[in-house]
Amino acid sequence: MSIKLIKLVSGEELIAKVEEDGDTLKLFDIAILVPIQIDDEGNTSIALMPWLPHADTEKGVNISHTHILCSLSPNKNIESQYRKATSGIITPDTDLEL
Repeated sequence: MSIKLIKLVSGEELIAKVEEDGDTLKLFDIAILVPIQIDDEGNTSIALMPWLPHADTEKGVNISHTHILCSLSPNKNIESQYRKATSGIITPDTDLEL
């Protein structure tokens, strides 16, 4: 299972653990990327929020390829944030010097 950023034709940007399942992608631990303003100067960041938080998505959600604009590997920063949010395990920065 790999972690992918998925842009839906609706415009939503998701990050999830993904399995290919025929004509669909099966998504697990799905989060939506939400831009947020972080200061009064208009600077923004990205927050990860649960996607369909009131639905039972534990067994995965199948999304047809016809509803997916693209599926890409996330950059290391977003992937690290996603792993922290979904696993509860905090990983150290890769730039640590011993």
